[in-house]
Amino acid sequence: GLSIVKGIVDVLQAMLIVNSEIGKGTEFSFGLSIPNIRTSINESSNINAYKQTDKTKKILIAEDDNTNFLYLENILRLSFFTNTIRAYNGAEAVEICKNNPEVAIVLMDIKMPILNGIDATKLIKKHRKDLPVIATTAYAMKDEKDLILQEDFDDYISKPYLINDLLKILNTYL
Repeated sequence: GLSIVKGIVDVLQAMLIVNSEIGKGTEFSFGLSIPNIRTSINESSNINAYKQTDKTKKILIAEDDNTNFLYLENILRLSFFTNTIRAYNGAEAVEICKNNPEVAIVLMDIKMPILNGIDATKLIKKHRKDLPVIATTAYAMKDEKDLILQEDFDDYISKPYLINDLLKILNTYL
């Protein structure tokens, strides 16, 4: 488990702290610097390119986890993408796409309740084959990414989201 924690801490650019005392045990903690999303977006060298995109198009965020949803929604809102819809599960995402032709892109979590993101995407593509569906997942290994892209997804972004990577994907498909 410690190697997994170390990997996550490294991805988050955090610091792992170890306090060990013989006969008493070991305590692990980490220090995490939380970036200011607004500052990160404004300091991006490519922000002007992103601002050229039509920000009135609806973005469907299919995400069951509230923390992930709020983080993603804030990135989008602060990047001038203010028109978002949320689906709490894969089945809801399918229905939203069927009933809302103004949805221009879907950010689809792979691990969703009721209907997973892969199966939901297959159903969405049956009705709207040209609708870009972007896989969003914590599965960040190269072989997992390749497997996900073999499904009906148009692109892939791993969690935690890197703001510039997310904006580049949106700019590509919107």
